[in-house]
Amino acid sequence: MRYPESARRDVSDILNAKVRLPDGSVVPLQIVASVTEEYQQTERTRIGGLQAYYVSASVDKTILSPTELVQQLQETLVPTLLQRYPDLDIHFAGEAEEQAETAGSMIELFIIAMMAVYILLAVPLRSYFQPLIIMTAIPFGLVGAILGHWFNDMMLSVLSFNGIVALSGVVVNDSLLLVSRFNENRKQDIPYREAIIEACTGRIRPVLLTSLTTFAGLAPLLSETSTQAQFIIPAAASLGYGILFATVITLIIIPAMLMIQYDVKMLFSSQTNVSETNAYPEDSGC
Repeated sequence: MRYPESARRDVSDILNAKVRLPDGSVVPLQIVASVTEEYQQTERTRIGGLQAYYVSASVDKTILSPTELVQQLQETLVPTLLQRYPDLDIHFAGEAEEQAETAGSMIELFIIAMMAVYILLAVPLRSYFQPLIIMTAIPFGLVGAILGHWFNDMMLSVLSFNGIVALSGVVVNDSLLLVSRFNENRKQDIPYREAIIEACTGRIRPVLLTSLTTFAGLAPLLSETSTQAQFIIPAAASLGYGILFATVITLIIIPAMLMIQYDVKMLFSSQTNVSETNAYPEDSGC
């Protein structure tokens, strides 16, 4: 037997349930009993035999990124909880964990890609050192990508790293133009210093046009406000600002690196000549 449905629809109906006393009188339950409310889980989750609880929240990415939030919690909240509950085990999952896994795999692939770029440059140039000179523009492209995010008030994300990886393969083009022209000048027996100057002055127009047209093509995407474009804007910012900043640095650092290569080569050649002279002294005629 039970009450009709209309009398058991709400929690208050339980408090108003009739209870018969030993003397035969009928009173509501709340008169003779103290009723307290508490939350009871419908199911329990266990991981490795330990009871687990999930705490989730949505992050406003305009204020901070999930990675920054996790870092703040690890520095402030987690030490306090572990001090109070030593047996507590805290694990951060969700988007922050996915970004960490993606970043780890991208670093491995980035190293493999850089090795492939080095091999592809070393074979046609027939040099071990010149590919390194060309690839010195890559770190400066990374600096430009970070400055671009700061200029547009954006947070670095996984999509930003995708743009940085793509940027690393693009910024070598300007350096390759200068180095290839320098090698052509050297084949024509042009002196080393003049060959560098002619390579820079002769290739400055295609270098600037390549970078400026790339940035101009990405500029409309950087100013897009639609929701669909928000996933591509970080990668576009990394690529656009990175190649723009790297181009300016390339026109300065590549000639300097070529001169350093020449100075090192002359230093070793002079030391080699001195060693040969000491090893085989000329006859004194005595």
